[in-house]
Amino acid sequence: MERKRGPIHVSQALSELIVRRGWARSAGDEQLQEAWKEAAGAKLAQRTRVLGIRDGVLRVGVAHAALLSELESFHKQDILQRIRGIRPDFRIRDVKFLLRGDLASP
Repeated sequence: MERKRGPIHVSQALSELIVRRGWARSAGDEQLQEAWKEAAGAKLAQRTRVLGIRDGVLRVGVAHAALLSELESFHKQDILQRIRGIRPDFRIRDVKFLLRGDLASP
């Protein structure tokens, strides 16, 4: 015998709808992109793409090895501190730059 659900609160119904449709993720991705732009600066943000956060590690795609090396060597710690200050709720503990050829300009 199936158990029928009683009435639920509107806020719960909306929360379930948002999760099912994937709207929460796209809003979260948008917030992450904005935080990255602010932390990295416009010039670096144009040459990179946020890929997501996994286990507290912000993953950022980079088109060229030279830029990846520059980010790792000279900018990583500053960007990490800035993004933690901008969005402490993301709980980012590290930034990992990944070489992505698909980001290169044609």
